[in-house]
Formats: sequence, C-alpha cells, structure tokens
Amino acid sequence: MIRHLVLLKWNEGVDLPHVAATKAALDQLPGLISQIVAYHNGPDLRVVPTNWDHAVTADFASIEDFVTYRDHPAHQEVVKTYLTNFCPRLAVQFTLD
Repeated sequence: MIRHLVLLKWNEGVDLPHVAATKAALDQLPGLISQIVAYHNGPDLRVVPTNWDHAVTADFASIEDFVTYRDHPAHQEVVKTYLTNFCPRLAVQFTLD
C-alpha cells in the first residue's frame, strides 16, 4: 500500500470561500478516480500555530495507481484551479507496512 501525503500553506490573501471550494473539489476526487483506496483531507486544527494549513492523504494499492491518480485529468484540474498560485505544497509518498 502506498500513502500520498500533501501539506498546503495558503498564500496571504487566500479567502475562506476559496479554501472551502478547494476542500469540496478534493472531496470529489475519490468518486472520480477509481485507483484511490482511501482519501482524507481537511484543515489543520490549529493546535500548533506553526503547522501548515491543510492536509491530504490518499492511499493506493501500487505506485502505478498513484501515478494514474497524479496524472488523472480530474486531479490535474484541482491542482490547476485551486492550488497552483494559491499555496506552496509539500508532498511525500511512502509505503505502509
């Protein structure tokens, strides 16, 4: 099992409607991309003030399934519309034991 983990930090001036629209768009991806085994995303709880703003986790059966997700037009549209120019992101993929 492969886990994809993403952290987002909203740029100064990104408003709450954009943040909500981003979450809604991310929430749609599991219904559009069959390779996703499990998918979660949400805002940071603000327990630690230096944390990033939003996290996404997605699980896949294989690296090939992750690549299919990464390159899928629905995922690319979310990235282009809601993330590019709105936030830096950190990402990592790792194996779940």
